[in-house]
Amino acid sequence: MRTVLSNGLTVLSQEHDNSRNTYVSLCIKAGYAHDPAGKSGLSHLVEHLTVFGGTMRQNNFEIAKNIAGAIGELKGGTTCTYQTIDFSARPKFLPKLLKTIRDKIITTEYNEEFVSEQARRLIELLSNVENPIKRTDDILKGVLLGGWWPDEIPSFENITRTDAAKFKQTYFVPNNMILIIAGDFEQKALHKKIEKIFGSLEPKDVPVLKNPDFSNKEETFQVQHYGKLAYVEGGKICKGPLADTYSALECVRTILYNGYQTGKLFCELSIKKGLCYSLDVSNSPITSSISLFSWSSEGCHPDKVSVVRDIFGQQLQSMADGVISKDELNTARKYLLDEIDGKKEDSESSVECLLHNELFGVPTHTRQSRELLKIDRKDIQDIVQKELIGDYTTAVLIPSVYQEQQQNT
Repeated sequence: MRTVLSNGLTVLSQEHDNSRNTYVSLCIKAGYAHDPAGKSGLSHLVEHLTVFGGTMRQNNFEIAKNIAGAIGELKGGTTCTYQTIDFSARPKFLPKLLKTIRDKIITTEYNEEFVSEQARRLIELLSNVENPIKRTDDILKGVLLGGWWPDEIPSFENITRTDAAKFKQTYFVPNNMILIIAGDFEQKALHKKIEKIFGSLEPKDVPVLKNPDFSNKEETFQVQHYGKLAYVEGGKICKGPLADTYSALECVRTILYNGYQTGKLFCELSIKKGLCYSLDVSNSPITSSISLFSWSSEGCHPDKVSVVRDIFGQQLQSMADGVISKDELNTARKYLLDEIDGKKEDSESSVECLLHNELFGVPTHTRQSRELLKIDRKDIQDIVQKELIGDYTTAVLIPSVYQEQQQNT
């Protein structure tokens, strides 16, 4: 069910009978792409201030105590174009927690010590050298998405509590937010409570985000790290309405790799040739007309980076040439349909699907199921030819010891 309050707040809700908890996400359409010039990371810092900060009514400890009895955890996340505040709660606690979220949204004043503390914690999180997979992903996104994703860890030195307050006053307004709820509740009663809790928030004009002219280039970016193996991620921007292309791209992704580890790319790289420990292929929406199709190889020998990259390109080219078996397509289709069936009954997955449908036009679970049953091998060949051949940007974390050895020789 989709409704819009008089102040512009969009409310998306889906009932799941007999669900133990109700999952809630408040989306604010302000992410890395909205960071002002010279203030890289401001949106991410604001997310942390909002999630971990107190309000005018309650301090941090009181909020944590109240939340612990109802849900156990309040969390958030920041992407290119939006950020979320998420929690799950037993139905009887829902109104109280929604009020807490509302108070966190409207709170804009934080003391300097708390801002500095959250900035320090965020730097520690972002600079975690023990997570090379995330570091490779950040480098790739920083290159491909331009100013929409930091290509280096923000220092936060130029960010003040005044910047945080201004950012919240600009973007944390009802007509720039989406409230998504999935679980066991009664629609009519819930919407009355939402109207009472959020209806008094005042709408404001929000600056319009301009889409840059994304372009793909065949480039490789190499960064040293202290591990013994290399981590590689390649990707490219796909352009086209996600409402039309998403299901076909998901099929391609799953033919190459799926959770059963039977995808053709996994079999070739890991099982047959032993070139990497594990890999992944993803299809991530960025806007309603832009997605990022990427692959990553974890733990391969530095000498074999180019071989891994070539095999990925060869497999895509074979699909573009029409070399797609019925078994490959049927296996991918079954995996995706099973995955969707599982997500339909999961409140958290339902919230994510509703949000991506609202923001990007990604098909709902029901529509995806219908489209997957209709997709044939010609559809796969067409989408690979149109969107996925050539011009992949590659990010490589290379062992510093290996780099030194190469320079010496």
